[in-house]
Amino acid sequence: MAFQFVTLLACMAVYAAEQPNIIHIIADDLGWKDVGFNGCTDIKTSNIDIDAQDASKPFYLYLTFNAPHTPYQAPQEYIDRYKSIQDPTRRIYAGMVACLDDEIGHVISALDKKGLRENTFILFHSDNGEPALPIDEGFGDPDSDGVMPKQH
Repeated sequence: MAFQFVTLLACMAVYAAEQPNIIHIIADDLGWKDVGFNGCTDIKTSNIDIDAQDASKPFYLYLTFNAPHTPYQAPQEYIDRYKSIQDPTRRIYAGMVACLDDEIGHVISALDKKGLRENTFILFHSDNGEPALPIDEGFGDPDSDGVMPKQH
């Protein structure tokens, strides 16, 4: 994967009229199908889905989020956005993803205000996806030993 990323950056540098800005965003434990651009319909990620710096100098921003990650926690205002999701764990998880999406939206807004968005390549990915078991089965529980139980 690192080789592909470096190759992509090299190609961009060769073909770009001017060097692009690059923002590399990583979410922790976000499932592949938990964002709109990969088909998620119950969690809204409008800021992720959209394909302070001196505008005259290109920059690289490496922005990491520890979300969504266990233990599942989100501000109530974000959880309340997903009252239609019946499973309480999934509802909290959705709130965490919405909060992540809003924070990415702040970055995009800042790019827009400075006129930098047009020449900025935004790379978004998650490190590995959500745990295989719900939090109420012990994995991710702050009181557990941190070992994922065997699947039956």
